[in-house]
Amino acid sequence: MGTQRLEQKDAYLTSCQARVVQIREESKQLALDESVFYPESGGQLGDLGHLVFQDGSVQVFDTQIEEGVVWHKLDQLPTWIENKKTCRAEIDWAHRRDQMSQHTAQHMLSAGVFQLFGGETVSARLGSQSSTIDLDLTQLNDPMLADLQASINQEVMNDRNIHIHYPSQQELAKFELRRESKVKDGIRLIDIEGYDVTPCGGTHCSETGEVGPVILTATQNTKGLVRLSFVAGKRAFEYLASRDKWLRESAQKLGCAVHEVCDAIERQEQKLSQLQQELGLHQAQALMKDVEETYHSPHRDVLLMRPDYDQDQARKFVNLLHERTAELVVVVCSKQPQRFVMHGGTSDLRQWLKQQGTAIGWRGGGKANHVEGVVQGSFSQSEIIKALRSLD
Repeated sequence: MGTQRLEQKDAYLTSCQARVVQIREESKQLALDESVFYPESGGQLGDLGHLVFQDGSVQVFDTQIEEGVVWHKLDQLPTWIENKKTCRAEIDWAHRRDQMSQHTAQHMLSAGVFQLFGGETVSARLGSQSSTIDLDLTQLNDPMLADLQASINQEVMNDRNIHIHYPSQQELAKFELRRESKVKDGIRLIDIEGYDVTPCGGTHCSETGEVGPVILTATQNTKGLVRLSFVAGKRAFEYLASRDKWLRESAQKLGCAVHEVCDAIERQEQKLSQLQQELGLHQAQALMKDVEETYHSPHRDVLLMRPDYDQDQARKFVNLLHERTAELVVVVCSKQPQRFVMHGGTSDLRQWLKQQGTAIGWRGGGKANHVEGVVQGSFSQSEIIKALRSLD
């Protein structure tokens, strides 16, 4: 026999008297004859709360359902909990109220996407921090997001009544459903008056005004669908408060008013671009100077150590020096990890790297006259130069 689920008719019911009817000792779970706890299903998290017995209280940290039986997962299972014992089942109202806002907002968003863009909701997940809806749309761009968010929050302001119906098959035909029911018996409809009707077993607000603000936070293309992330109610207030804090801190660091942040960032980007150009010119001049000095050095080695060069700078240095010398040029650059660039000579550098290079911890690839890679392990310059002599 299944659990009598009181939350299905009244989501605002926070407690009830109940009797223990089944116990799973190993997993610390128990079932009651009736319960106000909503079990995880339909993308909505299960309720949290406490079961208060005459001998003490136990915490419910999750709620699941199996074949119509609601299982309350406990943090502990004292020996004094037995079948037929009575208790007071009390849900965590803050958690329930949050889930009601998120779930009702999800219905409104799914309806809004369908009405504005013709997109169907494939699945939804109401997480503990953020919630998502997977939509069969090819895109949900910024103008579409702005229209959707404005439309949904207008429906919040409209404060439409929300009803629960348990229609017979004959009565079901009178409703214009956004999607068909997945079950045939005991169909439960959530009716947002004049806006949306859809089958659902979750907990919802009684008016759209109770949902609170709805903020669309992100989109992601995944497996041919668009995943929309959102927050509603108290979560939306917290999201906006944190974003306002970040904005004010950014304005303070930029030395401007909040409404001037974008202009200040644009000015900083222009300055950065100019500095990058100047730095690039300076690095190019320094690189050319290094090439000339190395070329004219009477003690030029085949192995050149340039720890302050990144791989791109080393590549340019090697190519420019080879143009002067027409000889093999080998540079070890960077610091963690070290990298190498080799260019020129008459030998096949790929074959050398495969045969001798691996012996000194050099790993990489390239062409016959040019290879690059990473230096693994620590080898002395003399050991490296000895390995390079096979290229003569």
